[in-house]
Amino acid sequence: MEKRILYIAKQKDLIPQNVFCLIEKHLYNIEAIKNQNVYYWQGTMDTLVSAVSTLGIEKAIKILDILLEGIVAEIENNHLNYYTCNAVVMYCCVGAYIRIVNKKSI
Repeated sequence: MEKRILYIAKQKDLIPQNVFCLIEKHLYNIEAIKNQNVYYWQGTMDTLVSAVSTLGIEKAIKILDILLEGIVAEIENNHLNYYTCNAVVMYCCVGAYIRIVNKKSI
């Protein structure tokens, strides 16, 4: 199986063609997400985490584990950054939240 790549950018014209464009309705179908290797999220890592968090912590972590399994290619200010990272559940006095950790540039 090919390595997964998640492109994150605010502008779609900066993303290679023929990638699976994630929108919020796709987040409900984990199997459809698993069948893809190259994804695009229009926005930021924060907006992606926010969108999956609306599905509940357990499902959100499953989805993020799939999406972050490979490489993240984030485009900010026309600059491409490649990195790997993980999502974890953090707990505090007001409840649980998702945090991106172990971010390593490659």
